[in-house]
This record gives sequence, C-alpha cells and structure tokens, in this order.
Amino acid sequence: MKPKEDNISPDNTLKKKKNAEKTTEVGEKSVDTKSSKEKTPQETIEELKSKLDTKLKEKDKVIEEWKKKFMLIQADFENYQKRMEKNRIHIQSIERASILRDFLRIMDSFESAIDHINNSQELNFKDIKSIYNQLLNQFKRYEVEQIPTSKGDLYDYKVHEAISHIENPDLPENSIVDILQTGWKMRKDILRYSKVIISKIPKEPEQDIDKKEKEKEDKKEQNQIHQNENNNEKINNNKNNN
Repeated sequence: MKPKEDNISPDNTLKKKKNAEKTTEVGEKSVDTKSSKEKTPQETIEELKSKLDTKLKEKDKVIEEWKKKFMLIQADFENYQKRMEKNRIHIQSIERASILRDFLRIMDSFESAIDHINNSQELNFKDIKSIYNQLLNQFKRYEVEQIPTSKGDLYDYKVHEAISHIENPDLPENSIVDILQTGWKMRKDILRYSKVIISKIPKEPEQDIDKKEKEKEDKKEQNQIHQNENNNEKINNNKNNN
C-alpha cells in the first residue's frame, strides 16, 4: 500500500508565511516598547528640556527679527517727521521772505527821507526817525537785518551786487566806492543784495605807455651793444695769443 501524501496546497503555504511575518513584527514592536519603557525619568526630563530649549531659541530668534523690523520702521518714521518739519520751516521762511521784501521798499523811502530831510524841521525828523526805528525793531523780531556795507570795503559777490565800475587811484581794485541800495538778510538767507559801485585801476596814459616801451627798446639795444663789444674783445684776445 502507498502511504498517503500530505495534502499541502499553495494557499496554506502563503498563510504560514504571513503568520510568521506577523509574529516577527509583533516581536519587534514588543522589543521597541520594552526599550522605550526602559528610559529612566531623568533621561525623559533631559529630552524634554532639550526640546524646550530648542523651542525657546526659535522664539527668541523670531522676537529679535521682529524687533529689528520695528526699529527700522520707527527710524523711518522719525526721519519722515524730521523731513516734514524741515520742509515746513523752509516753506514758512520762503513766505516770510516774500512778505518782508515788499516792506524793504518802505525802508528805502524812510532812509531816503532821513538822508534828505531838512535839519531845521527837527520835529518832522524825529517823527520819521521814530517810525523808521519801529520798523527796524519789527524786522529784528523776524531776524532780519541790514548787510553791513561801508565805502572802502572789498567787493564780495556773496552779499554785493556790482552795478558799475569806476576808476579810483586811491582805493585797491574791487573796493566799494559808493552804496546805491542797502542790502538785507534774514538769518543766512539774502533778501536783497547791496547794490554798489566798485573801483578799478585807472589805465595808464598812452604817452606813458609809449615812454616805457621806448625805455625797454633802448635798454635792449644797449645790452646788445655791450654784448657785441665783449665778443669783439674776446676775438682780439684770441688773435694776440696765437
């Protein structure tokens, strides 16, 4: 009689293989669980502390970035405020200067009246002088003052306006000979330049120029004659030596 063969199908083989894999996975999980359970409380605390330190560092980094952004925004805003204040002052200065220039014509009239008034009319003179001084005081409130200019001063293009030139041998060139109109300034800004006449060196008369030219020619000719005489003397000396 033939022995009975085991009835082993392919399905049974696959099932056994799967069961073996499951057993292995369960064993590995149990090993991992066991290893995690084996951590001491101190190790767990250290691990949590490390994670917390990392989170705190990240938080500090974010806070520092936002702090820098805030400081930049604050600096921009402060610069904006300064620019606006500077522009406001500049605009006020321009408007004030425009108004004050109109009053300079009145000051010119007062100065002209004071210069030409008859001293015998003492009462009128004092009245005009008093009004003029009142205007000066008002100008001082706005830091407006005359540009100091005197005859004999050197011309300065920064505060003077030269109307014409005049020959004057008694003054250095570009000196102020006469002041036609007073200049005014508001702080460092010029409201109106001082209108002046400046000096220039007089031209030499033509006869003096001709005389100097003749003297130069005579001197040149004498030098040439003297040089020729020296050359002739050297030639004669050489001949005698030979």
